[in-house]
Amino acid sequence: MTWEEILHSALRIIQKPSFIFLLIGCGLFSYFIDRPELIRKSLDKEAKITKYIGVTYIIGGIAIFVITKLFL
Repeated sequence: MTWEEILHSALRIIQKPSFIFLLIGCGLFSYFIDRPELIRKSLDKEAKITKYIGVTYIIGGIAIFVITKLFL
């Protein structure tokens, strides 16, 4: 396989809705389930990190969806 074929197949995987739902789902799980559990256990530093990771996954999933729909 050439690099062009590898890149093309990787971009086709990223375009699939299941990949986007997986990214956004992981972000929602981190933000709404993991974070409150960490706060309940008084792990404030970890809860803050989890909040940023969750938001990054959610925004990143939406951004990847928009970029792939616009340019591919």
